[in-house]
Amino acid sequence: MDDHREGIQDDEPIPPWERPGCFRMDCEPHRGGILNGLAILGLIVSSVSMFLPPLLVIGMPLDVTTWYLARLDLAKMSKGLMDPGGEKVTTEARRTAVFAFALCIIWAAIWATLLLVHK
Repeated sequence: MDDHREGIQDDEPIPPWERPGCFRMDCEPHRGGILNGLAILGLIVSSVSMFLPPLLVIGMPLDVTTWYLARLDLAKMSKGLMDPGGEKVTTEARRTAVFAFALCIIWAAIWATLLLVHK
């Protein structure tokens, strides 16, 4: 017999949610809006730290935490474990958090330099 499927192992079919571009309908909802809000808050705190250096203590951990959570969520989205509908907003939140953290580093360096020169 000529079987055109000979040699193809078809033991278990691939579940629909494991196919490329698909995700489980019972996956976690995305947190893009929350992460974007945290990233914007971090950016505001980082910007205000230009005038109030103690805010760096709040801004840096907030930015790093937002950056980390966004990275985790994007990884879950790529595996199909989280709703990929929030991928764009989560990516934007990650970028904003990275920018805000860089701003914190810049202001921390400026404030440290001013303190050292002043002494």
